[in-house]
Amino acid sequence: MCGFELLREISEAVDIVAGSFVLVSSSIAKADVAMSGELGCDGYLVKPFTIRDLAQKITHSIARSSDPACFETRFR
Repeated sequence: MCGFELLREISEAVDIVAGSFVLVSSSIAKADVAMSGELGCDGYLVKPFTIRDLAQKITHSIARSSDPACFETRFR
């Protein structure tokens, strides 16, 4: 299962209401980056990446999920 399929499954699951996701891919295609956002990803990281890049994406993801302005979009 690819990351996009996994995100679709999670978004359709009625027993999962929220989560933070960073998609890691080797694709730099704009369509893939856009699709990850449409499916609810908080970040998109292209391989190869550094541990610093990963830490920044995770930090951003946590900050976004904690932002009251994002509350309505993060929880159904």
